[in-house]
Amino acid sequence: MNEMTPIFRLLIDQDKCDRCTSRGQPACTEACPHGAVYPDVNSNYVWVDCDLSGGPDLCRKCVEGCPRKAIEVKKIPPPKIKEQSITYFETPGIQNTTCVVDVVTNRISQGGIGAVVVASCSGSSALMLAESLRSHSVKIINISPPTEALEEMGWQPISKKMAQRLMKLGVVCRELFLVNGRNLGNGHINFPEKAHFFDWQLGSEYPVEHLEKVFNETLISVGGMGLKTAVECMFSACQYGDMEVGEKIIGTAGSGWGLDTAVVIGATTPEKCFGTKPSERLEIQEILAMPINKQRCG
Repeated sequence: MNEMTPIFRLLIDQDKCDRCTSRGQPACTEACPHGAVYPDVNSNYVWVDCDLSGGPDLCRKCVEGCPRKAIEVKKIPPPKIKEQSITYFETPGIQNTTCVVDVVTNRISQGGIGAVVVASCSGSSALMLAESLRSHSVKIINISPPTEALEEMGWQPISKKMAQRLMKLGVVCRELFLVNGRNLGNGHINFPEKAHFFDWQLGSEYPVEHLEKVFNETLISVGGMGLKTAVECMFSACQYGDMEVGEKIIGTAGSGWGLDTAVVIGATTPEKCFGTKPSERLEIQEILAMPINKQRCG
C-alpha cells in the first residue's frame, strides 16, 4: 500500500443494530464475502474485522445488506508524522552533558518550547545551557536541592559567584519546592498527603497508598534517575509559578553529576498531574536524550 492509498474503517452503530434477531443471523454477516463481519456470541454486538485499504476490498456488501442502515464506511485521514532523532547514551553520567546541551539547543531552535528546567546542584550544567542558548529567548530555571539537604550529603550548594553568573544570563535559581513542609532532598518526588488519582474508566477519583513510591519507581524504570529528576524539577518550577500548567517545556537532568536526560514535558504540579483535566495531567511528549543503561539512584 503506497502513501496515497486511502484507508477506510467500518463502523457499526450498535444503537441501531439489532443483530437481525428476526432473521436468525445478521444480514451483514450473510452479505460479507470475506467472513469479516460477525456477531459476538458473548454479547449483543456485531463486530468487523475488515482491513479496508481501498481497491477491491471496499465491496460495501455489508453496508448495502444492512436493513437498519447501521453500518458506515469512514475514511481515515493519513497520519501526521514528525520525524525526530533520539540521542541514546550507552551509560549514564556526566560525560554526556555537552551532548545533552547540544540536543536541547537544537530542539529549542525548532520552536514551541517556553522554558528549560535544569537540575544542577552546582549550577555548572545550567551555566552551559544558558551560554548555549544566549541567542534564544527561552526562560531557564535551575533547580537544586535545599541547602541543608546538600550539606547533609556533603555537597556544596551553588556559590555566590556562580549564582551571579547565572543571574546575568537570565537564569532563575530555585530550590526544590517543599510539599507539606517535607524536605525534597530525599531523592523522591513528594505528593500532597491527600493526593488522589482520577480513573478515566471508572470516572471517579480515589486516594492511592504509596503513590510516591510507585510514581518514582516507574519513572526510574522507564528513564533512570535523569527522567525522575527532570520531572521532579519541572514540578517545582511549576509550583513556583515560573511556568503555566500545560506549557510545553524541556526538562533536563542527570543520574548524579551533569546531564544525561532531556525530555519535552507538558508542565504540571503534583496536585494536578493525576487530576480530572487532561490538559493539566503529566504528559511526557518527546524523548530527546536518555541513557540506555539506567541508574536507579543519584
